[in-house]
Amino acid sequence: MRIRSVIQWTIVLLLMIAGAGGYFAQQAWERKDQLLLEGIRAELSKKAPDWEVGIEDAHIVNMQGRVKLTNFSIRPDDAKVDFLHVPECYITIDPDLLLKEHKVLVRSLHVTNPTVTLVRHEDGSWNWQKLGKPTPSDQTPEIEVEGGTFIVKVEAGVGLPETEIVSRDVALVLLPSGQKRYLIQGASQIDGAGRLVFEGKLNLNNGSWELAGKADGLDMSPSLLEKAAAISPAVQRQVAELSQQGKTLTPGADESPQLTDQDDVFQPVSQTRIIEGTPSQLSLPDLGLIANIGIDFAARSDGQQQIPDYRVLAKIMDGQVTEPLSPVPLSGLEGEILIENARVVIEKLSAANGESKLYVAGEVRKQQDQTLRVFDIEATNLWLNNEMRDLLPPQGKKYFDLVNPAGRFTVKAHYDSRAAKPLQLDQFQARDCQVRLSIYPYPVTNIHGSITQQGNDLDIELTGTAADREVKLNGLVSNLGPQAQTELDVQVDDFPVDYRISDALVLEKHQPIRLALEDLNLTGRADVKLRFLRRAGEEEKFVMGLDAHVREATLNYDRFPYPITDLSGHVHFNPWKVKSWEFRELQGRHGHATIVGRARMDLTTKPGRFSLGINAQQVPVDNELRNATLTASPVMRQVWTELNPTSGILTVEGLELNWVLGESPSVMLPSVQLEQGTITLASFPYRWDDVSADVRWHDGRVDVYRVEGYHNETHAVVEGRREGDPAYFETPSIKGSRWRLHLPDVLVTRLDPGAECRNALPAESAAVMNALDPHGPLDVRFGMDVMSFPQQAADDQVTFSSRAQIHLTNDQLFAGLQMTDVTGRVDVELSYGDEVKAVGVVDFQKARVLDMTCNDLQGPFQVLGNQVVAGSADVILAPESTTPTVPRNEQITAKLYDGLISVNAIANIDPDDSERSQYRAHVDLRNADLSQWMTEWWPDATNVTGTVNGKMNLNGQGTTPRSLRGENCWVQITDTQLGELPVMAQMLNSLVQPQVVDKTAFRYAYADFSIHDGLFDFGQLGVRVPGDTRRIQLDGTALKMVGQGYVPFAPTVDPRMQLDFYSKVDNRSNPILAIPIVNTIGRSLGDNWLHVRVTGTTNDPRVEKLPNVPLNNINDALRGFVSTLEQGLNPVFPRQVPPLPPSR
Repeated sequence: MRIRSVIQWTIVLLLMIAGAGGYFAQQAWERKDQLLLEGIRAELSKKAPDWEVGIEDAHIVNMQGRVKLTNFSIRPDDAKVDFLHVPECYITIDPDLLLKEHKVLVRSLHVTNPTVTLVRHEDGSWNWQKLGKPTPSDQTPEIEVEGGTFIVKVEAGVGLPETEIVSRDVALVLLPSGQKRYLIQGASQIDGAGRLVFEGKLNLNNGSWELAGKADGLDMSPSLLEKAAAISPAVQRQVAELSQQGKTLTPGADESPQLTDQDDVFQPVSQTRIIEGTPSQLSLPDLGLIANIGIDFAARSDGQQQIPDYRVLAKIMDGQVTEPLSPVPLSGLEGEILIENARVVIEKLSAANGESKLYVAGEVRKQQDQTLRVFDIEATNLWLNNEMRDLLPPQGKKYFDLVNPAGRFTVKAHYDSRAAKPLQLDQFQARDCQVRLSIYPYPVTNIHGSITQQGNDLDIELTGTAADREVKLNGLVSNLGPQAQTELDVQVDDFPVDYRISDALVLEKHQPIRLALEDLNLTGRADVKLRFLRRAGEEEKFVMGLDAHVREATLNYDRFPYPITDLSGHVHFNPWKVKSWEFRELQGRHGHATIVGRARMDLTTKPGRFSLGINAQQVPVDNELRNATLTASPVMRQVWTELNPTSGILTVEGLELNWVLGESPSVMLPSVQLEQGTITLASFPYRWDDVSADVRWHDGRVDVYRVEGYHNETHAVVEGRREGDPAYFETPSIKGSRWRLHLPDVLVTRLDPGAECRNALPAESAAVMNALDPHGPLDVRFGMDVMSFPQQAADDQVTFSSRAQIHLTNDQLFAGLQMTDVTGRVDVELSYGDEVKAVGVVDFQKARVLDMTCNDLQGPFQVLGNQVVAGSADVILAPESTTPTVPRNEQITAKLYDGLISVNAIANIDPDDSERSQYRAHVDLRNADLSQWMTEWWPDATNVTGTVNGKMNLNGQGTTPRSLRGENCWVQITDTQLGELPVMAQMLNSLVQPQVVDKTAFRYAYADFSIHDGLFDFGQLGVRVPGDTRRIQLDGTALKMVGQGYVPFAPTVDPRMQLDFYSKVDNRSNPILAIPIVNTIGRSLGDNWLHVRVTGTTNDPRVEKLPNVPLNNINDALRGFVSTLEQGLNPVFPRQVPPLPPSR
């Protein structure tokens, strides 16, 4: 509804009343009242034929031209309510002009208590629109309205309730200021809106007008808005949209308000979508705006303008703003709003909530087809919270959700719609705020600082507190808008490193590093720089980078639980170059150990790979190290179990631990050096001290470069760098074993093969050692390969193979026969699995066997299970009647007194009791020089010579000499001179005078004997054994003798010997008969027999002459020899010595 139209219609109605009065003056005075009423009706019908006009009465008050009308009304067709009702109206005309010139000139019009009722119908039309336009009048009377009532009614309709607005005590004066010109003065009291006072001008000639006034005490309340909304659909729409903006904004509502021209009033049109479903009756929300408003207004029109020029200055006083217009209640709202045709100016608009204050100033101006908006907004000490978030546009909400701020802030902003980026943030000042970044929600509190806009950029400078440390945040948001690029730099010094850092890694892409940090159990302090970058682009997301210097830290990695203290280092994460976390220049300690290293968490591939590199010095070998390595690599348990180190100092270079999340880590140690170590191998529990080692570990394998250690005087060195055959310990083995130890080159010097060493050996190896029974220190060089194979429901089966070279010096050894003073070496290949197998050769420079010194002792031996074979078993196992031909290199041979001795032996070893071990041996002596033997045993007997041959077939049990047995043993001496043998010398001295003793009396000697009970048994006198050939036979040119007896050799046997020798002396050609005493003895015996007995010890023999013994008292062997002597003392030929077998 146009204000100008209402004013014009009101004036026309008043003038019509005056015109009707003029008609009366032209009629007969006599019928004045009746004619007056009829005339008014006729005139009104003429001038407004489509009006329904009602006049109850008309009365001429006096002759001065005063006329009274009663109950004058105007009602549009079909209307139920009068448009105008005037209870009483006085019209004053000029009587003189009427009488003289018969013209009607209305001087004044006084209307009392009129009521104007405007009705808005359900279809949106108004009742006054049904009144036709009346004929204009050229009268300009003075018009005065007193006690008027102005009513606006709105009928109930869709979305609108029945509403009524009443303006009472309307006082209006229109003073003529020229032909059809008026000065207007008026006042009114509007229900709920206070008192209105106005004045103005009206020119009916051209329709121009001016109006100005003011209203004080205008109550801005929900009821006033409801009435305004009921009258104007535009107001209704604006109020509803304001409500929706406060409560039900939908995405996309970030466009600025626009201005449109509707009903001659500028009205903001929002792009916000209204939620569907409008109620049948208007139910406006409470906009939360309450205020007292004083209005000064002015308006004018030249009569041609469709829209008048207007100016409204609203002074707001003592107002309040609550939801939904403001998320926080604001009081003390005051300021000025100037509304003109092309602009709206807000000046000094302010409000407060406690310490929170809001200041707004600005202008909305319409220029041509554009609407320009310029505003300055300042809010001080406002609270940041989710309610504030709801007021932000979508892009602002994104930043709010990124930062999650809370606390007080002051903001100054400038909005200029002419700029490319209308909103300019002059300053954002934080006070006691806190944030939790959504991409890294570590709480930062007590934030102070500012955010300032420079052109199209935001500069951010904030300080706060995190974990009681000052945090600085500097940033730049470039090219504000959806395409903005954001850079945030956070710096904090002396920051505590603890679980809160990893807890803040909440993004899915950060979970690998979070798991790694949690596993590292890192604590300490750090100087930290964080960088958050969102590159330009709507689809870009924030990415976090980090640079930190850590100090005074501790680390205990779950995957390698080895506590490190005094840790320092550098942590770097630059995802814009490489998507990996870098831990550089790490330094720390573990006790006295110093550790340096680096680590990396590679995120280029999912789920991520963690690698740790360490160099360490002075690392003690202890349970902590053992537990750490076993946790990192359980396969190393076998290494620790087998090597069993109990002390030492490690130097580790290049340790690499690699771990793919969700999998078992792998460990590689390219260089581990051990010093001052103590190791006791599980497979050889022989304690090694002062061990030094250089090894490498990778994928379950220990490569052994060098190991050196001591056991008392024993020294061992493992060399593992042999090309093509390195030393290593592997678990599991590629050959299917649980573990494998391969040492191709081990050198052990001065090894004591005593009980401690033997107890440390596996039972199988100990059996071999016990069989060989070395005593002195050994030098051993060997290679070995040990493997352990898993067995079902049983202990692992351990296999062993070795190739060894054993060096002996003045040692003793048992190889079927006891050997002493052994110097030389033994080469042996040893293996065991189900049973022991050993094959080897001996190569001794010297050895003493059977109390005889041998040189160049060589020959093979083998061990199978508990059986030891020295030389050839064929010689031992051959039938007694045969002599197998076995090459010399398959037998144990040695040089003995310039002769050759061959030894072949078999021993069955009892590993539990050596005294139950059994052995057999065959000894063959060829062409030994008797003089050398005499030089060794009787150095004074310088003239004893001869060539010695012999054989012994031995067997026995245990280690005592008394257990030695021998059968069919014989020795033969040819080309001999035995006169200086101690026993022979005493025998000859007892038979002849010393001056006539012939030292070459015996040129041949032979003995056939057995061995038992620690004795050499040459047969017993008077004991007849069928086939027994045991005896001693001496043969010379002058004297032949035969004897029997025994000689002890075992230490535990009575050392006294007894030998009985016999000789026939009746041969006259025998020089011995020329000896007087022999001749005398012979004659006294009658049968010319000599009997000599040798007793004492081998070192102190004693000879005595005994009476003759009858022949029937000697055994068969001696009897045969004696019979030979009786038949003429025929010579006895030596036993045939077979030729030496060839060597292969």
